[in-house]
Amino acid sequence: MRRIEADPAVGPSVIDELTGVLQPEVLLLRRRVVRPDDLFVGDFVFPNLRLEGDGAAQRLRRVRPAEPAAIVLLLQGQSIAEEVIPVEDTPPRRGLEAALSGPSNLVFRMPDAEPSLAFTLPDV
Repeated sequence: MRRIEADPAVGPSVIDELTGVLQPEVLLLRRRVVRPDDLFVGDFVFPNLRLEGDGAAQRLRRVRPAEPAAIVLLLQGQSIAEEVIPVEDTPPRRGLEAALSGPSNLVFRMPDAEPSLAFTLPDV
């Protein structure tokens, strides 16, 4: 089987429609969160979890109850490394070199005793 990943350009409703057609095990639930107030951007991935319910009552539930489930937060680069110029040197006329750090991945294992979790940002 081929794993299908959610494309942020494709609306969540399209991905949700596929869950009725395809086995949940082949889907990898993914949602992007953008919070303009504090400029937070992160992608949440939920291996071995699926959405159940509607609206505010949605819950994340294990696809395979006997197997571990996790919440993975993928963050973009968080820092910039810049070229260093010693104080006694004259700054070059060209632009300085700079590079963005790589992404960070945070993984939180869902406790085995928890069969489900509310699908809200504070709970996740």
